[in-house]
Amino acid sequence: MLKALAALLKAQGRTLRDPAQRKGLHPLVLPLADAPSGGVLGLLRWPAAGGSLTVVEALPGSHSLVPLGTPSQYGRRAAAHADAHGDSALPSLVPAAADLARDAGDPVYEVGAFAASKLRLDQFLLLKVSPCFPDVWAGLARARLVAGDETAALIASERAASHNAGWGCCMWEQARMFAELKRHEEQRDCALAALEAPFWLT
Repeated sequence: MLKALAALLKAQGRTLRDPAQRKGLHPLVLPLADAPSGGVLGLLRWPAAGGSLTVVEALPGSHSLVPLGTPSQYGRRAAAHADAHGDSALPSLVPAAADLARDAGDPVYEVGAFAASKLRLDQFLLLKVSPCFPDVWAGLARARLVAGDETAALIASERAASHNAGWGCCMWEQARMFAELKRHEEQRDCALAALEAPFWLT
């Protein structure tokens, strides 16, 4: 799995990192590559019985983590994104994503699936790959808010939290949105809920 994930990250143009170089990182994250944000892409294993591996982005200058799905989901997301944008790396990404999917027993992304779906990319990722992408939900919520549809924005933000139970970043994003809408009691409640997430995710 790690070999296929490394191949996928290289195909994305990410610079691989030495897993032993963990200074300043969240203690439960195994670093894999540099992230576009300036942070680090890595693997988190939930420190609980039957804990699964999750690809995460460790944000720069903090221990905050954003989940990016299982390695298989991350791979299918990368393949769909490359397919949607006509990325020249697609021929390298698809085989690596397929290896990750087969390793997990998940469906393999087929080139052309995005175009055939007639969906927007954010819709395709959430409906056809996984609803467990808080950053995609956040982008969707922000777009709805900019369009003036507060209800749809709040629904998207709430769905992000419900599909990613236990991740403080989702509740924190909800708190930020409530703050922008000057709904301060709900802002407070969501901020407190973010702090109640498992300590390794706050």
